[in-house]
Amino acid sequence: MLVALDLKDNHLNDQDAIAIAEALGRNTILQRITLSGNDITNVGWRALQRAVCDPSSLASIAASNNLCKVDGDELSRLLDGILVSNLVCHVRINVCSKMYTLFLRRHMEGSNAYHLSQEFGSGREMALAPVVLGAVIGSLKVGFESMEFMTEEMDKAELLPVEPVSILYELLKTWKMPELYE
Repeated sequence: MLVALDLKDNHLNDQDAIAIAEALGRNTILQRITLSGNDITNVGWRALQRAVCDPSSLASIAASNNLCKVDGDELSRLLDGILVSNLVCHVRINVCSKMYTLFLRRHMEGSNAYHLSQEFGSGREMALAPVVLGAVIGSLKVGFESMEFMTEEMDKAELLPVEPVSILYELLKTWKMPELYE
């Protein structure tokens, strides 16, 4: 069983990176791939970034490859305020870390409630609010604890760790609370 693949200095290009990204979307075994020293431009790195973390929504994070760590020259430069790399070979910790950084970025903008409303809608989905909040609490705690290993990346992304209770307070104050008590 192949768990690590070192492809550094192999003259790989964007098309190769895109093919690797597509394969990572179906990967359930490979835990680390090294791609530094290749001819991959931002196009290829962006494809790899989306394979390991599409930070556009909670659902897209869950659908990303949350097992394989991609090592490469440019990937860390593409953070865009969201940590895109898998920290460890443990899916739950990686998902929670990515969710925490997504909630943290949104918290800094004061937009968590807006995004949750967009992702979960209204109406019958309202019944999901307590379940979502429960999952958020667990994810934030695990994600916050894993950030102690990512201080350099957090600094690059200009993110200051915030206690999960602050993010939870923002959600309780602004997201679906009036509707829950009607």
